[in-house]
Amino acid sequence: VNPSAIRTNGLEFGPNIVLDNRIAHYLGAFGELPGTAFGMWIQNGVRTLQYGDSGTSVRLFKFYDKLAKEKKEFRKLRAKIGRLRYKRQEAELAEAIQRADALEAALDGSKNKHILRPEVVFKKRLMQQVRMLPGLSKFRGDFIPASMLYDPDFLHALSALWCQEYFRIPKRRDFLANSSGKLISIRGTKDYVTLCAAENVGSRGVDSEYRRIDSFLLDLEKRKRLRRRARELASFDIVTGPSPLIEELDRKVREAAEAAIDS
Repeated sequence: VNPSAIRTNGLEFGPNIVLDNRIAHYLGAFGELPGTAFGMWIQNGVRTLQYGDSGTSVRLFKFYDKLAKEKKEFRKLRAKIGRLRYKRQEAELAEAIQRADALEAALDGSKNKHILRPEVVFKKRLMQQVRMLPGLSKFRGDFIPASMLYDPDFLHALSALWCQEYFRIPKRRDFLANSSGKLISIRGTKDYVTLCAAENVGSRGVDSEYRRIDSFLLDLEKRKRLRRRARELASFDIVTGPSPLIEELDRKVREAAEAAIDS
């Protein structure tokens, strides 16, 4: 938890999860949570998968690429430093340079990593929500003081809630996996038709499909396009059941929560 980010009515909480593959490969595997607003949004220039309505929900759950967000923040800081230099605002300039240097060092240390940030966000009635968590009824007041951030009961309860909220979210179970390993989830008619076509080509074999295409007696360019599509469909793997990527993420979320709760 970042003490400087604490506000009277808001709090963002969640560890960063280092993963084996690109973040976009994981985000497509999450499904809708009944009764909860759900969508992929661009927030602060970063693609963010969000559960809950930003305007009405008291609590949200988000997923986003942590490094993408920090790179965006770094670019904004560099632009701000240029403006402050031009205006000769020395005090603000020194603070901005310090923040930019720290962020640049963090980015250098995370090169070639894939870091997902699953985050529970308290939007409204923060202390009312906190006091309802197991073991936290002892806390009083209308805001979170800095000292509360280091209270073991507080951190343990938030870690348990974060883990619980993550595992409430349904994971898709039917996918197409392309040759790069990216999972294509079945979201509508087009994806379903592609799934059926991939299953058909896979069962018949691509050579059999080529002969079938040739039997249509189409012109050469159309046959070439159909053959390319048949090769593409034959390259798909059909994944039914938990995605290997989600199994990896589930395991690492449990490990992060257990480490926080046991500390």
